Amino acid sequence: MVDHKVDAYKTMDLQTQYLYSKSLTLTAGILNLTDEDPPMTIRVSGPHQLGYDPRYTDPRGRTFYASLNYKF
Repeated sequence: MVDHKVDAYKTMDLQTQYLYSKSLTLTAGILNLTDEDPPMTIRVSGPHQLGYDPRYTDPRGRTFYASLNYKF
């Protein structure tokens, strides 16, 4: 019997929002703040890249984002 165990995977995200006025909002954040690598998986078939399962993990690592929203 072969036991295929995948390590635990936890990430922490951070987001903040600043309301400049009733019509202008700035949102900024960081995904995967601790830059945790996804766990290795042995699955070798399916429509995804080999070595990790994108249904549960994100290979991009730490990612910064920002958006500006203006309401007319």
